[in-house]
This record gives sequence, C-alpha cells and structure tokens, in this order.
Amino acid sequence: MEGDEEEAANSSSAAVVGKTSAYHCTCAGRGLHVATVRALNTFSIQACDAEQQQRTSGGDTFFVSIRGNSKVRARVRDQGDGTYVVEYMPSVSGFYTISISIFGEPLRESPFDLAVINTSPDPVKCECRGDALTSECRAPHLLFLFCGC
Repeated sequence: MEGDEEEAANSSSAAVVGKTSAYHCTCAGRGLHVATVRALNTFSIQACDAEQQQRTSGGDTFFVSIRGNSKVRARVRDQGDGTYVVEYMPSVSGFYTISISIFGEPLRESPFDLAVINTSPDPVKCECRGDALTSECRAPHLLFLFCGC
C-alpha cells in the first residue's frame, strides 16, 4: 500500500482527471502577442483538465510574469467558470515575454513573445534624415526620410 501512495504522490498533476493541467490549458487574445503602451491590454486563459476538457469552475491560481523593457504587473481575474482574464498596462514600448504557469508548471506554449507598440509618436525620439534636409528642395531627386518614433 505504501508503494501505491508514493506512486500517486509522484504522479504529475497533468494526469489527474478533474484537476487543472498546465499542459492542456489554452490562452487566447490579442494581448497575448501585441499590446499598446499606456492602454489596458488583455488576454484570456482557459483552464482544462488532463482529459482536455474545459474546466467549468474557477479557483485556480495562475502566475503571469511579463518581462521586458519595463516592469509590468499583470492582474489575473477569475471568471468563476474555468476562464481567467489577464489585464496589464505596459508603460514602455519594446519586446517582452509573457510566462504563464500554474502550480509551478508552465503552460504548454509559454513563454509567449509580446511586442508592445506606441501608437503616439514621442517627439524626443523622432528623427529625420536625408539630403533634402540640407539641400534645396527644388530638385525632385532629393528625398528625406522620417523615421518612426
């Protein structure tokens, strides 16, 4: 009997029917891959069990870490029906990663690549380049380039 208890204790949470399985949970939503600076961005998590059945109740504790050019706090809201909404608001544009885990086990596709974009130009970071900036503009072949900010 002791051997059976030890084997059960060592089994992965993914093998327990009815319990949430990190491997079978899914994530969806625009905010999982693209986000906007200084805006509320979201994505969802669907909890599933080892039989790939969607969970119909809440209570799971998902850990979400967003790492990149700035510190970003993520809030996980339990919807009580097996789904969870993740909200976050990055303050700096750039490339980030989103890592999601439950009970210390990463979700199957985690980490996710995230591009945080700024929809408003920052004049301090804008620049213009090209011959047309230092030469007369009457010649049609002279151009300048406005680089995004």
